[in-house]
Amino acid sequence: MKCFIHCLTICLMVSLLSGKTPYETNHTFNVVEVNLLPKKCRKTRMFHKVPGYRDTLQWAENCNYFDPYHTSLALSVFYIHWYSSFGDLDDSVRLAINEMNIYWTENPIDLGNSIPYNLSGKRAKPGTRAWGLCRAEERSIFVYSRKPQMLRDKKRISKTSFIHELVHYSLYFSQGDADSDHEGDKYPGWTEQHTYFISGVNNSLQTLDL
Repeated sequence: MKCFIHCLTICLMVSLLSGKTPYETNHTFNVVEVNLLPKKCRKTRMFHKVPGYRDTLQWAENCNYFDPYHTSLALSVFYIHWYSSFGDLDDSVRLAINEMNIYWTENPIDLGNSIPYNLSGKRAKPGTRAWGLCRAEERSIFVYSRKPQMLRDKKRISKTSFIHELVHYSLYFSQGDADSDHEGDKYPGWTEQHTYFISGVNNSLQTLDL
C-alpha cells in the first residue's frame, strides 16, 4: 500500500509537470505481465522486468538487490526532476529510459585499461574501480549496489551511483554525448547544474526510503 501511494503520488506529479508520465503511453502498468523477483529468490543472474517501463530490465548477481518496483519508482523520480530541470521536448530521455538494461553489481566495477574522470574532469589513478558505468550506446548502465558499511546501514538506491549513471545516459540521448569527464572541458554536456541535480534527486529518493 505504501509503495502504491508513492507511485500514485509520482504519477500525479509527472502529470502536473509534463502532462504525461515517463512510461510509454501505450503501456499499461500491469503487475500481472511483470516478471518480478521469484519466491525465495530461486533464480539469480537473470533479467527482471522493471514495472511500468516498456523494455527496461534489471539484472543482478545474486538475491541481494533492489526490488523492481523500487527501481521503477526511482526512475520515475529521476524523470520528474529531469523534466523539471532540463526539459525533454523531443521525448528522447523518456523513450530512452523505456528501453534500457540496468545491471546491479556486488563489487565496484573493473574498468580494465580505462581510467575514469572525477567530477572536476581530472583523471583518476590507474586501476581505479568505478561505482558505476554508463554504456549508453548499448542502452545499459552498471551500478555497484554498495555493501552496507555497518549493521544498521541498509542498501538504498540513493546511496549508489544510479542517478549519476542516468544523467550520463540521458545526456547521451538528449545531446549526443554522455560526457565522461563530467565538469571537465574535454567533452560537452555535463555542468555544475547536473552535479547538484544528482544530490537533489537522491534527497527525494531518501524521502521515499529508497
